[in-house]
Amino acid sequence: MKAAAWLQAGRLKEAIEELEITERLEKAGEFTPQYLRGLPLLRLNRNYEAAREFTKILNFRGEAPLSSLYPLAYQGKARATKDKADYEKFFEIWKDADKDMPALVAARSEYEALA
Repeated sequence: MKAAAWLQAGRLKEAIEELEITERLEKAGEFTPQYLRGLPLLRLNRNYEAAREFTKILNFRGEAPLSSLYPLAYQGKARATKDKADYEKFFEIWKDADKDMPALVAARSEYEALA
């Protein structure tokens, strides 16, 4: 994000320098690879495999502690396992989010359908 801001501001050298430091973090990928694998698996009803991808994110939060994909992994895992506890963890993490946020609206609907 910072590199994108430098680039937009025309500060190309700073953008390049910012991107150099990401090389050592590419392995973690800020959970994007795991999340992007989990979503289609979920849509294909390969729930065990989807839950495994989302669990990878949940088990390694330290790799990207501020990633919005962390709470979304709870939602994905809850969808895969139909586990109310995972929905509740998702709600707890995003308790201060806008009540009409699409992910929260969908999660509440899915949660209520489990009752």
